[in-house]
Amino acid sequence: MEISFENLNKIVDILEKLDSLNSKILNIENRLAPKLDLTKRDGVKKYLDISDSTLYQMMNDGRLKQNIHYKKTINGKRVNIIFVESAIVGFKENQK
Repeated sequence: MEISFENLNKIVDILEKLDSLNSKILNIENRLAPKLDLTKRDGVKKYLDISDSTLYQMMNDGRLKQNIHYKKTINGKRVNIIFVESAIVGFKENQK
């Protein structure tokens, strides 16, 4: 019985293609998942899978930065926070 070492190189190619397909599947799953409103606190908490207190801590300790990840406006006595969707997505991708 002969063993062809040329076939061993094919294993590496197959593994690389499997990794590529896995990445594509994850990307498709993310796109098909229910769309969350990442400009609002509830959407950001669900997307990052964190609690309200963790989100508050992340904003206070600088992991989420004002004018990058969120914008804060003051309307009388009311403080409105609007999150920047692209920055939140980028933040999550950098956490992986």
